[in-house]
Amino acid sequence: MNIILSDEFSLQVSHSAHAEKLFEAVEANRSHLETFLPWVPYMKTMEDFFTYLKNCEVLYAQGLECSFNIFERDRIIGRVGLHYIQKPNQTANIGYWLVANQQGKGIVTKAVKRVMKIGFEDLSLNRLEIKAAVQNIRSRAIPERLGFRLEGILRQAEVVQDAFYDQALYSFLKDELQQ
Repeated sequence: MNIILSDEFSLQVSHSAHAEKLFEAVEANRSHLETFLPWVPYMKTMEDFFTYLKNCEVLYAQGLECSFNIFERDRIIGRVGLHYIQKPNQTANIGYWLVANQQGKGIVTKAVKRVMKIGFEDLSLNRLEIKAAVQNIRSRAIPERLGFRLEGILRQAEVVQDAFYDQALYSFLKDELQQ
């Protein structure tokens, strides 16, 4: 699946063929990404990314995830997706990240908006959640800009580089689309 966001940017469903480009994006932005993302220190080799993307393919086939690499032309600049899809409860979490030099251009906002549409329209979900470290102002701006409701703070809910971070929990319900 390839989704056009603009003349320059697109979303391509996660595929193991993207391992090298994903590895390059993370390697070039490791210090930027490891500030708030707990998985960065564990993804050290291209084989790690290949294995991760193969798992994404399996989860996609099972209907448990719908994740994308964000491309600027032929270069990966980030990721976005619906994770932990729970069909009985009609819920999923949205996660995203972007390389440092592409921030502030509205790319992730457009990508999340498109992923929301997939969640509500294609997957018939009712509730989408976004969690972000309280200190991660850029990441928190996305759900706030898109009309998600802040439900509360999850205290010490994530460990990043041996430090506990509180997470802001945002949600958006399908019936709020009409509002």
